[in-house]
Amino acid sequence: MKRLITIIALAAIAACALTSCHKVNRSMSVTATTMMAQVKTTTATLTGKISITGGTAKDLDYVEAGFKYATKSDMSDAKEIIAPSIASNFEFTATVTGLTPDTEYYFCAFSRYGGNVHTGSIVNFKTQPLSI
Repeated sequence: MKRLITIIALAAIAACALTSCHKVNRSMSVTATTMMAQVKTTTATLTGKISITGGTAKDLDYVEAGFKYATKSDMSDAKEIIAPSIASNFEFTATVTGLTPDTEYYFCAFSRYGGNVHTGSIVNFKTQPLSI
């Protein structure tokens, strides 16, 4: 029985180490700001920025940031794309592909931390038309 408890405890420690266990900093607040889009015919590279209050640089490793984008201004048809990383200046980018040429899109940045989601303001862009 003692051996089984030891094995379970070691497995829990290993699982924590492998998944980078992190205690959520409840005093930390993360907000997202929508910044800009570089738009082409079927792609758009979106840029946002996060602000952190009450946290440390290490907490940034546990923040998820990305964008919601849609063709409806109320974002009811929104899709989500996660930014692959957050830069040291707290900016993040993601490239959306497969967009329809000559179409109006709406997007906003978002950040997630500790179960909380903050969404930046919604802005719009129009993809370039196909060249003939």
